[in-house]
Amino acid sequence: MASVDILLATYNGATHLREQLDSLLRQDHVDWRLLVRDDGSSDSTLDILHEHARRFPDRIVVVLDTAVRLGLVGNFSALMQLATAPYVMFCDQDDIWFPDKISASLARLQMLENGQPEVPALVYTDLAVCDDKGARIADSYWRFQRINPDLALHPSGALIQDNATGNTFIFNQALNRLAAPVPRQAPGHDWWVALVALYAGKIAFLNRPTLDYRQHAHNASGQKGLVLGGLLCKLPGYCKTMYVGHQQARWLIERLHGYLSAGPAQRLQVHAAMPETSLFSRLLNLVRLGYWRVADRRARFKLLYLLLCRRKDCRHGG
Repeated sequence: MASVDILLATYNGATHLREQLDSLLRQDHVDWRLLVRDDGSSDSTLDILHEHARRFPDRIVVVLDTAVRLGLVGNFSALMQLATAPYVMFCDQDDIWFPDKISASLARLQMLENGQPEVPALVYTDLAVCDDKGARIADSYWRFQRINPDLALHPSGALIQDNATGNTFIFNQALNRLAAPVPRQAPGHDWWVALVALYAGKIAFLNRPTLDYRQHAHNASGQKGLVLGGLLCKLPGYCKTMYVGHQQARWLIERLHGYLSAGPAQRLQVHAAMPETSLFSRLLNLVRLGYWRVADRRARFKLLYLLLCRRKDCRHGG
């Protein structure tokens, strides 16, 4: 058995897929297996995957259950349920991994585990940013987006915004078993997994980039530099996103029964019930639980919109 299972969810990614696969094959940590599931691509993605699987049959496994479209979250969730290695990593189809991505991330995770692999644990890292051609745009995604990586470690801040990027994740099998399957309506597989780690185990970051994160018109999760106009354009969708985040808190309570102590359980209950409370109660809880204090500029726009929108807007807005 490989020590690391890399999970790659593909969909019409032929343009950059070869470059990503080549970057995996250049890793200085060689004890890994790639599990790939395609979600119904209409380009040559599957041809590229099968070609590499024939060349590297001990390294690359193509999952042949593509009759049903699962979407990005469902695709990664299906792969998580197939992962059996002690450690698991998410992989996007259009990035370029640095040669020491696995080894550096794994060393940090094992330090976090501290000899306790039965405790769910996750490590995330910074990213460099490149354009469609692979030319470097920024050496740090966190600085480029003005993201404070500590926010993913705060029990309130992590509930309102996903500040850990899934394509940098490495986590242990204990977390994989607990987090899978990802709820079908979860806003993101990575946000869900990070929250499970935060509330039921350990989470930490490695303060360095481990891959080039490609920015182009078709990637599933790419972000542009933080611009006020861009934030304002997104305001109509923020309330719906926040409402789904409140549902996510309910799912966490259900999934983590037996793991949560009284304090974290109460925090999740308050967050889950927030759309059903009055404006005054929402404001009081946002202050009391420290949401406003830990939120960055983007999250503060979401909080403001949450305070102003009505419950029916939270369900149907965006």
